Amino acid sequence: MAYKVLEYSAENLKRCFSDQAEAHDEIIFSKRHLACFEDYFAHIQIATIIVEEDYVNRDFLEDYSSYYVRSFKEYKRDCIRLHFFKNEITSDDFSNILKGGEGSEILTEQLQLNYRGFMVLKPLPTTIIGKTCISTYDHDGRRYFPSIRTYKANLYGIPLEVKSLAYQEQDSIVAACASSSIWSAFQRTAVLFQHSLPSPVEITNWATKYFPFANRHFPNKGLTGEQMAIAIREVGLEPFLYNVRDYDRLKASTYAYLKGGIPVVLGFDLWDLSDDVPRQRGKHAVTITGYSVGGDVTNSYDVVEELQLTSSRIDKLYVHDDQIGPFARMVFGGSKIMTRRGECLGLDTSWLDGNNHEDNIKATPDILIIPLYHKIRIPFETVLASVNLFNSLFILVAEKVPNFNLFEWDIYLSDIRDFKNDILSDDKLCPDEKEFILTAKYPKYLWRASGKIGDECKLEFIIDATDIEQGSSFLSRISYDKIVEKQYKVLLHGFDSNIVSDLTVKEMIESF
Repeated sequence: MAYKVLEYSAENLKRCFSDQAEAHDEIIFSKRHLACFEDYFAHIQIATIIVEEDYVNRDFLEDYSSYYVRSFKEYKRDCIRLHFFKNEITSDDFSNILKGGEGSEILTEQLQLNYRGFMVLKPLPTTIIGKTCISTYDHDGRRYFPSIRTYKANLYGIPLEVKSLAYQEQDSIVAACASSSIWSAFQRTAVLFQHSLPSPVEITNWATKYFPFANRHFPNKGLTGEQMAIAIREVGLEPFLYNVRDYDRLKASTYAYLKGGIPVVLGFDLWDLSDDVPRQRGKHAVTITGYSVGGDVTNSYDVVEELQLTSSRIDKLYVHDDQIGPFARMVFGGSKIMTRRGECLGLDTSWLDGNNHEDNIKATPDILIIPLYHKIRIPFETVLASVNLFNSLFILVAEKVPNFNLFEWDIYLSDIRDFKNDILSDDKLCPDEKEFILTAKYPKYLWRASGKIGDECKLEFIIDATDIEQGSSFLSRISYDKIVEKQYKVLLHGFDSNIVSDLTVKEMIESF
């Protein structure tokens, strides 16, 4: 039979892995991914697995034709695909759907409503997890996954959909962790910016073609930051690099781009703290796909102590880690690690140490690599500096005002469509102002700096993300609260904006 219908259990998932892999069960069952999937599937409540046999996967076919077909050992070219559902379904039910029997339409609808994604298993010895698209954790009021997209699957004629971001395990033969993380990021940017979607082997080829004296391309053991940047340029995007060696910079930079739907690649060092002296385990790269906003706002960003950013509330990152699994958690736990660069803060990971303990492997952030459309020219830190200066002017003039509320700033990238959708659905704007904003001309990409008091946005500055840095990128100010607007006008009354050299900040002040 071309398919199998299984009740979901950790044991049945292990058996699917074992049947496809060409290694001993002991090796397969020790994979960290299985524990990750077991925990994750419990959260998203998987009840049924349908196994699709003899599945042809485009990404593996590219890898197969580039490497495996030339091996002396004959590797299979066909994969299997596992489909996951939240509802219980039997083999007889599924057979009835395919035969178009009585009640099949209702069963099909239930199948579509309860679809939670798929996983491709490749016919390799151990690195068998191919393209995997699994639904995210529930929002739960704090989890956000702005970079996901809709994936369509067809199961013997049954159309299925899942919102996710594709993941796959590192294949150390044709791709290292950097290639896998870029591949996941491209899954989203290909839709956002309309570029081609390369396979991992194509990414590795692009990244290494200008380095003839580097180690052999296949098997590939890793890419440098420069090689990753080359691969990003090959699809017509511009790589933007941030040094993010502290929590505040990592949170703010990640949030600013990720909320705009752009996944970012995080490079970091792994440290084993199981002994008295920290031991470095090497460098690693993951794709950041989401975040949890569960902490308190802090004033600790290094530009000025009084600047409060919404991004400082982030307490977890969700990442595609090819060695762990999709949407793996990285937690801002506050671990302090003494490195050659001095004392660094580490993130808690799901990696295991040599004794299979989970709490001892920490990650110290190093760089963010952001694949951007070439017209997005104004970087986040330029916008942050303008908002910081504007905020500091308010602090100066508000010192003598008792109980005056300063803003918490929500700064992030957006496109014109999402911006105008938000304006259209906002009920706090007066109708005339709403119509004026909706019909006004704006560039395709914008920076939005929203001033919030509590959970409510009171005003917002719109900044042109496509402008040049030496110009004034300020576009407009939007007021969502006339009382707050009046308070701030009073504070700025008589303030001489000519003493401000920053053109954008000057226009922010004058807009009041």
